[in-house]
Amino acid sequence: MPRNVWITVGACVFLTGSLVAQQHPLDPVSRRELDQGISLLERQNVIGGQVVLAFMGLHPPSKTAVLAEQPVPRLIAATAYDRAANRTTELVLDVSADRIVERKEVRGVSPLHLASDNTVAATILRANPRWRELVQ
Repeated sequence: MPRNVWITVGACVFLTGSLVAQQHPLDPVSRRELDQGISLLERQNVIGGQVVLAFMGLHPPSKTAVLAEQPVPRLIAATAYDRAANRTTELVLDVSADRIVERKEVRGVSPLHLASDNTVAATILRANPRWRELVQ
């Protein structure tokens, strides 16, 4: 095979490899980032006991910065819910810096859905004779 073909193929493989490794600011949160975020919340005593993690996902970066192709920090949005106090807290995490950059309590709001809600709902419905009669 001619030498210039190998150089072209090698350059394509090298360039492709480096492009794949880069993360777009709007890519979904990775498993590694989720694990880092959960670990941070546990170490900072934000979640645990009666306080559960209700949501974790990408905190959207500045649209202006993304369109200008400027570097943007990779931030994660998280929502914690304290069952006993009926308190919702929204947080913004910078997992690469291993810190919470924003934290605010949202009064009068509860998270949309918790995984444990399914179990609670099923228990309530099974104990209701009227509901059991209707589904038979």
